[in-house]
Amino acid sequence: MIAELLGLPISDRNLFRAWADRLFNRDVADPNDPELARKIDEATADMLAYLRAHCADRRAHPRQDLISRLATVQADGERLSDEEVVNFSMVLLLAGHITTTAAGQHGAVYGRAPRGVGTDARGSLPGRTHY
Repeated sequence: MIAELLGLPISDRNLFRAWADRLFNRDVADPNDPELARKIDEATADMLAYLRAHCADRRAHPRQDLISRLATVQADGERLSDEEVVNFSMVLLLAGHITTTAAGQHGAVYGRAPRGVGTDARGSLPGRTHY
């Protein structure tokens, strides 16, 4: 859902999943590790490049999507920088992944999900959960 709101192709869903997994599936034994920032930069490099390309495209050819709105909106005559648009888009995309994953795990653990969260009228999960 978040990818669609941003205007990203739903066919790239596997990319989003791989990027999120690369970022979140790592052991952080020491949050003060001086190498941690480099490791995070490496884990997010492909995603940031992908989002930069979409940001540049939306500045040149706006559409009816959130990246276009972020790339073209003005406040007091100023626009958001590419970095601000890309970072905001990345946070939303990752938050959507985490939310979807957590909802799926809730159902997998308990066999049910909160009513209305990808469920039928009885609260049962369908055979498959989609991003």
